[in-house]
Amino acid sequence: MLDLLVQPIYNAIRGAPINTNNLVAKLHYKVTSSVLVIVGFLITSVEHFGNAIDCVQNIELVPRNVLHTYCWIHSTFTLPEIPNAAHPGVYKIADADGSKPVYHKYYQWVCLVLIMQSFFFYMPRYLWRLYERGFFTQLCATEDPYILTNYFVTHRKTHYYIATYFHFTELLFLFNLICQIAITHIFLNYQFIPLGIMVFKEPGVLIRIFPRLAKCTFHSYGPSGDIQRQDALCLLSQNVFNEKIFLFLWFWYLLLLILSVFVTIWRLTTLCAQQVRVIRLIRYSNRNEQHMLDEICQSLDFCDWYVLTTVSKNLSPIACRRLYIALYTELTKPEKHYSFDNTSNGYVATAASA
Repeated sequence: MLDLLVQPIYNAIRGAPINTNNLVAKLHYKVTSSVLVIVGFLITSVEHFGNAIDCVQNIELVPRNVLHTYCWIHSTFTLPEIPNAAHPGVYKIADADGSKPVYHKYYQWVCLVLIMQSFFFYMPRYLWRLYERGFFTQLCATEDPYILTNYFVTHRKTHYYIATYFHFTELLFLFNLICQIAITHIFLNYQFIPLGIMVFKEPGVLIRIFPRLAKCTFHSYGPSGDIQRQDALCLLSQNVFNEKIFLFLWFWYLLLLILSVFVTIWRLTTLCAQQVRVIRLIRYSNRNEQHMLDEICQSLDFCDWYVLTTVSKNLSPIACRRLYIALYTELTKPEKHYSFDNTSNGYVATAASA
């Protein structure tokens, strides 16, 4: 578990020797996962080395440490905003006109949720590495075009599972992102999805969702056995960080969602259109060799093309061009067919185009 949490930060610093993912996938498992881990530990340090909550009451009937712990565990609450209140959402319950208080139960769980989200953002990458097991590292260990060409020719139409699993993990990135947005929305009392829009329309929305000051009610028994209600005002200093963190995550998740949907559409396009696959290979070659790339894409299926593309982006431009030339030569080489010749009483090889 600890390895999965630390691995994203380590990989972000070290970098992978073989590139098998696109930029959007790296934004998921490398950037997002690392940012969430760092922010999660930052919030943890605020909780342990500062005062995450500080509550006061008019009469010291309850020890302050007991009051702090109670309000931290049982959550604080605010009331619907009214004009002329001392603080937003903080006033006498009698003035609330029967409105229900809003409890802020997320407060003590922010660091844990962020770290767990980091784990899930890295999980598709972890599953891909478990399945891939250095396949592309071994394949890209050489830049010899003849060795690579021999591999592609002898292993044609054998890459279905690795290509399918790779694209499954790409869809898993998108699915996980949608799940994390939904989980965060529920976690923040169904206030996360409209947050980015409301922050421009409603100036006090951040104070309402992440209040700095909140109420807490402590119930205790009096000398005669009656229940006494102790009203406390709590300072939630951690929400100064929380509002900025979740506002940033709103815009970041929106960007990731747009890019991930675009990548999914692009993958479907490459699956359906051979010419798009040719355009993808031109990136590692040049337009003057488009006819050669057309022949290669026509001879290889989509799964073979995926492996060739991944190998191409890990080769130098010169080695990549040599590979295409050697592969084109081999794939378009006339095949030999054998027929029986009565005059020679034996089989004679005749050449035919592939």
